[in-house]
Amino acid sequence: MTQFRAGRLPANTQGPYIHIVRIDVAPEFDAAFNRWYDEVHLPAILACPGWLSGRRYVAIDDGPRYAAVYTIAGDWVYDTPEFQAVKGFMEFKPHVSNFARLRLAPLSPHSEADSPAATQASFP
Repeated sequence: MTQFRAGRLPANTQGPYIHIVRIDVAPEFDAAFNRWYDEVHLPAILACPGWLSGRRYVAIDDGPRYAAVYTIAGDWVYDTPEFQAVKGFMEFKPHVSNFARLRLAPLSPHSEADSPAATQASFP
């Protein structure tokens, strides 16, 4: 289980949430993009309020080649001025394709999936 530094999660947060971005980059910009993401973009994102951790991955199957997986304090992190100033792919935007974003909120311990009706459902 991931441990967060004290004070990183607001008291009213039910998180952490997960934010996943997947993309492809034009091959001729691959090295420059990866350097920018690792040295500039990732640190800038993680300096924004509520962005708790982040890590990059490369796909080993089909789909966009690169993925970044972040833990965030909640959906409110997208509305901060700090995030608004650093979001996006900047000068690499014309060279990025197959953009896919997935935002995930944690299930509560007593979600609908835990209800007796849901547990008795049968699947074909």
